[in-house]
Amino acid sequence: MASATKLNEKTATSILQFMEPNLRFRINQQILALRDLEYDAPLKLNRLTLENSQMLVNDTIYKVVRNQYVTMGSGSKPEKTSFLDVTIKSKKTYKERLRTAYDVICAMMAFSDIFFNFRAKPIKVKHLEITGNVQKYLQQSTKFIVQDLKLLHKHFKSNIHLLEPFLSKESFPLKTVFLHGDRAEPNVGSYQHEWIEGAEYLQISDSSERVSWLPTLSVLKNTNVHLECYSFGKSSCVKLIETWLDEGREIGAFFSIGCKSDEMIVQVLCELAKLEGAVMENNVLFGCRKFQKLVYLPMKDDKKLCIYISKNLKIKQQSFSEWDINLCVFAKDN
Repeated sequence: MASATKLNEKTATSILQFMEPNLRFRINQQILALRDLEYDAPLKLNRLTLENSQMLVNDTIYKVVRNQYVTMGSGSKPEKTSFLDVTIKSKKTYKERLRTAYDVICAMMAFSDIFFNFRAKPIKVKHLEITGNVQKYLQQSTKFIVQDLKLLHKHFKSNIHLLEPFLSKESFPLKTVFLHGDRAEPNVGSYQHEWIEGAEYLQISDSSERVSWLPTLSVLKNTNVHLECYSFGKSSCVKLIETWLDEGREIGAFFSIGCKSDEMIVQVLCELAKLEGAVMENNVLFGCRKFQKLVYLPMKDDKKLCIYISKNLKIKQQSFSEWDINLCVFAKDN
């Protein structure tokens, strides 16, 4: 009987680890006999967003709000009653109203206990986004192995500090770091963080026009970067290219700049053609049908910089421009 029990536990654990995570959380709460096995089974999440009063796990949102409602008490006098609204939204929406003294943080801690805090192994997360103070409800023992990390420009360094205790060393280097929102802090040093500079791919989106990205991009040494920023115009683009030519970059370094204006592309190509040693040629393989010109510029240490224009395949996503201006470093003989 003992061997049969162990076999059943092993089989149950194997089945649980391939179940949809939100279904596993329900099993955890509704079938007590399987709770320990559910916690022991490895957990993988495709998408996780952590906020102060809300979590998104894959396609399901768990939201907690404290509201007050006016009800008629004894003697027909209005009374204020406090409720905790807990909403679970996926393909269907479930809403439960709890009359309790618990606050929002306590409710988030309860969610965290179910989802994360008692796991035997680190939780693998493909895409993690953080916008709140996770230290208020996550336990120090909780660990995530993260592939992609999404952060807001606003207070992003403090958010990294809050998240740091919960990221396993196996997360690094991060595959992708995505910085988005409005940048208001002009300090270049804020972005010189090992998580940012060590990322295999750095994607930056800035919907404001208050801060120039040129000083920051000039000091970052990432080898694969994409920038979406409307204020990054022709002069900034040309100056960045000149910085690469002066300071050098390693072979394979790649940088792309989103551009919505055909006119700006023409202006950039004209300015680059004036630089010393510039060679222009048509190349359908790298270029696109509308802009087939490639510009080659000589660099130090037997390298050359190639600049070409490509059509952005992600144009349907509002945060992306129609065109990309691409910079890539090659060996001189290639």
